[in-house]
Amino acid sequence: MIKMLPAIFFSLAITLTMYGLNSLAHAATTETKNIAGNIVGEGENKGKIQCPVMKTWFVPDEKTDKAVYEGKTYYFCCKGCKPMFEKEPEKYLK
Repeated sequence: MIKMLPAIFFSLAITLTMYGLNSLAHAATTETKNIAGNIVGEGENKGKIQCPVMKTWFVPDEKTDKAVYEGKTYYFCCKGCKPMFEKEPEKYLK
């Protein structure tokens, strides 16, 4: 049980973030809303976030790569996306 605590806390943090209870939450739009840095899906993508590099929808877990840029945390769908984002973050945030 103790070994599972980090995973439980990470899942709780993601859940709270997705529901806008995190101080980093941003204003909603009609299609999606930004939480931290990633776009959070609605409809068929509900419960998923969008990778800023590949634009794919995925469910983050405790192993998900992440990076902080301008005070926002961005999560990535795979290990290859993080270094690409860190090299040219503005390219992927358009």
